[in-house]
Amino acid sequence: MYLKNYGFLSYDRTAQALRDLFCIPPSVGTLVSIDQRRARRVEGVVEQIKEKLIRARVVHFDETGLNINGELHWLHGAGTQGFTYYYPHTRRGTEADDQMGILPRLKGNAVHDNWKPYMKYDSSHSLYNAHHARELTAVHEQRGQPWAQWG
Repeated sequence: MYLKNYGFLSYDRTAQALRDLFCIPPSVGTLVSIDQRRARRVEGVVEQIKEKLIRARVVHFDETGLNINGELHWLHGAGTQGFTYYYPHTRRGTEADDQMGILPRLKGNAVHDNWKPYMKYDSSHSLYNAHHARELTAVHEQRGQPWAQWG
């Protein structure tokens, strides 16, 4: 579980690591079965995390591309200082956010980049400054606007 889900090793590489390090030769099927059994044991906790995020005062949202079996997916994340929820999906936008189920029900403030699909939801919104800084840098460098330069 640690090597596969925290270390982000594939099932094949996890099996190889266990063979190399501990002389334990698990099959990929065994590792998949272990992963599935452990996932079922934490389902209740995962739902509790999701509910805590829905009720949180401030929740950060973002997404990033992810390769799953050679295909582009999107890993959607929602988090606070204490809780994080990840949701992989084949789409990047509203369809995934709706299925993830946090942003549509959020009671607090959604903090995110200024990506249009986030703005469709009724919660209050804040934008994070890293994106403002990046956009100002682009205005300065690409459009020659000195007012947008930092410092």
